[in-house]
Amino acid sequence: MIGGGIFVASGLAIEQAGPWAVLSFALATVLALMTGRTYAMLSMKYPYAGGSYAFVRASLPHSLSEGFGKLLLFGYLAAISLYSATFGIYLSQFINLDYRILGTFLVIMMSSLNIIGVKENSRVLNILVALKVAILIVIALAAIWLINPANFHFTSGILSAIPPISFIFIGFQGFEIIANAVEESTDKDDVVKAIYLSILSVASIYLLLVTILIGVFGSNLLHEEHALFDLAVESLGTLGGVLITLSAIISTSSAANGAIFGSSRVLYSMSLNNSSYRGLSYLHPKRGTPILAILVVSSLSLLLLWLLPLKTVASIPSIVFLLSFLLVNVVGYREGSKFSIVPTVIITAFVAFSEIRSLVLTLGIFTLLILIEATKEER
Repeated sequence: MIGGGIFVASGLAIEQAGPWAVLSFALATVLALMTGRTYAMLSMKYPYAGGSYAFVRASLPHSLSEGFGKLLLFGYLAAISLYSATFGIYLSQFINLDYRILGTFLVIMMSSLNIIGVKENSRVLNILVALKVAILIVIALAAIWLINPANFHFTSGILSAIPPISFIFIGFQGFEIIANAVEESTDKDDVVKAIYLSILSVASIYLLLVTILIGVFGSNLLHEEHALFDLAVESLGTLGGVLITLSAIISTSSAANGAIFGSSRVLYSMSLNNSSYRGLSYLHPKRGTPILAILVVSSLSLLLLWLLPLKTVASIPSIVFLLSFLLVNVVGYREGSKFSIVPTVIITAFVAFSEIRSLVLTLGIFTLLILIEATKEER
């Protein structure tokens, strides 16, 4: 879960809200916990592969749920393509190759890990997470001595903390992937614990780093798009730049791994309920992984990586996952969690105020997919 939420969103949030960005991250954490509560409840009630898609399919109309499943799958594919491209861009600073070649290597490696098995994949993922957290903590400890209390100067009102919440919230998207593991988990309670623990642990690191960023630079960041890089260089010099780049490479690797895991489980779940691609429900006889679904999502994501411009791909996942969170909270409310109405209303506002072209494109695709499914039903 530690990815774009801190490598990009921290600087952008400070640029928009100044020191109030700390409050922005805190409120985004609360919203993530509220939505995580809905996911935890539904994971126990519907312990099936597919996560968000499985929850929506269990409660909402068939044409809407199947259209949503395809949209969610497309969002995952775009995310894998985006993560692998970003990985390639960072790694190309050390290896002189086209970023798409390096991104292809990442997708092949992470797909192989997903095929090997959940336990083996988790071990590697835990190592990656430990490495990137260790790097971020080293940078934080080195930079803490550079904090100037005078930089916590509020030049805007508290309401400036509200706009950044939407893109910070997307940085917590990883807990949605955890719900996909419930069918393969021997203890369903572990999934619930993992959802809450992931949100709280990530939030603590986000809050620590954004506080230090403000303390060191104030509201006048050198480059808001890569504020953490500037912090690392300011505190550790060239070594800091190398470390933060390495951390970004590790973060995009783990993010791609999680997106491949999530998308393959969505496709596997869809294949169980749709005869058009029933063969994709095949599980490896020993490892129990949906090997064909993993290979398909990996191949399709590579097509996006090589065929679509990076800016086009980058605009898709955020709105798709906001819609996913919105629909799952609606399901939670319908299933008896009255508390889910709160994140439903908030996320609806986020969707409404999203970048207009991306919103229109995503909603247009979603509507078309629903109409196609409705037409199939009439036949």
